[in-house]
Amino acid sequence: MLRQLMDGTTVPTAFVDELLSTAPSLWLASDGDGDLASDLSLCHPPLAPREVRARVARAGVSRWRLTVVAHNRRGLLADTAGILACEGLSISSASAVTWDHLDLALHAVCLTGAPPGPVALERIGTRLRAAGQGDRPEVRFEPEGPSQVRVVGEAGGDAIVNVTAPDQFGLLWAICRWFADNDGNIQAAGISGGATVHDVFIVRHCPDVSGLERCLNP
Repeated sequence: MLRQLMDGTTVPTAFVDELLSTAPSLWLASDGDGDLASDLSLCHPPLAPREVRARVARAGVSRWRLTVVAHNRRGLLADTAGILACEGLSISSASAVTWDHLDLALHAVCLTGAPPGPVALERIGTRLRAAGQGDRPEVRFEPEGPSQVRVVGEAGGDAIVNVTAPDQFGLLWAICRWFADNDGNIQAAGISGGATVHDVFIVRHCPDVSGLERCLNP
């Protein structure tokens, strides 16, 4: 179904086939086919050298969706989560995928409420571009715990990491920032909502996750 939906876009067929054939199953199952097709359509035309491409769309009556496409770099998802947290916005769910061989990363986050106005969206876009040049956001995160972090398997040689924690402001930023600061590359992610989150990350060069567990517990 996803492949058929992509036939109605301007993305070249060969490029679609490359994206879909090399995307982790975690990402392919992370959202509805319509949302994933809309996200993938942002991957073409090719990005300019420093371009960060973003789009906002409503995702129901009281939710909105921010999709970001950029050149692959460590900490991209952490920067997006941190910038949104600095705007006082709380992420309810998210998905992410990286194509290392294409130097391409895509992630989509869903947030509750109505989308911010044009001024706030322009500010978010400016900060996303600045983060790529090293001006990264910092979030005041105070762990509530109890949280559990476990490596539960592997996918193509990359570690599959499960994180169970109370949902709280800045949690996604804290997790992704810890991986980036410890040389872990998030290849894909599925982030859930609810009072307790059950997040899954596929991480290349995964560090000892006991450090992350300590970070997430008071």
